[in-house]
Amino acid sequence: MPGAFLQQDRVATGSVASVQATIATTPITNLQDPQPRRRVRLMGSSATITADLGAEVPVDCVALISTTLGTGAMVQARLSNVANFSVTLADTGLLNAEAQDESQGNVALVFPGPVTTRYLRVDLTDGAAPYMDIGLLVAGQLWRLQRGTAYGIREGRVMLDLNRTGFAGGCFAYVTLPWLVDLVRHSSVLRLPRAGYSRLVLASVCY
Repeated sequence: MPGAFLQQDRVATGSVASVQATIATTPITNLQDPQPRRRVRLMGSSATITADLGAEVPVDCVALISTTLGTGAMVQARLSNVANFSVTLADTGLLNAEAQDESQGNVALVFPGPVTTRYLRVDLTDGAAPYMDIGLLVAGQLWRLQRGTAYGIREGRVMLDLNRTGFAGGCFAYVTLPWLVDLVRHSSVLRLPRAGYSRLVLASVCY
C-alpha cells in the first residue's frame, strides 16, 4: 500500500521545453498529456527537460512515467527559482533511473522535504540509445499518510485504522509463504478454509 500520494501535478498547468530534437508526431507537450502512452520522443542518448511551473509552488516529488529508459540510464533532477538554474534550491544528484521492467518504465525521485520552487530541470542519459521515450513528467508535493492502512500486526507494523479490518467480521492471521501453497489467494485477502476459519481473513504474510 503506498504511503504517499501526489496531490497535484504542477507540470500539467505549467510549460515544458527541451533542447533536444523531437518528432512532430510525438511533441514535448505530450509530457503534459494525461494519457502516459502519448509519449515524447527525445532523439539521442542524452536530454535535458525544463519545466516552468507557472508560479512558486511546493515540490518534493518528480516522476517520469511510462519511459523506455534502459537499465543503465541515469537521471538528475534540480529545482530552482531562476530560469537559468544559476541558483539551485535542491538537487537529487546523478542517480540510476532504475526504470527496469519491475518499475514498468517509471522513475520516481523524492526530495527530503517540500521545496518552494518555480523551475524544474531533468537531465537524462541512456548509454548509446538512439532515442528516449517519456510518457509523462509530473512534479508536486506529496500527501503523506499520517495514519496507517497496513493490516499487519507483526514485524513492527501498527494498526491505526479505526475500522480494524476494513470490513465486518474480519480477523487477522499470521502466516508464512510455505504455508500458503494450498490456499486460494484473492488479491490481498485470503480465504483460509483448511485453517478452521469460517470467515474472510486478512493475512500478514512474512517473507
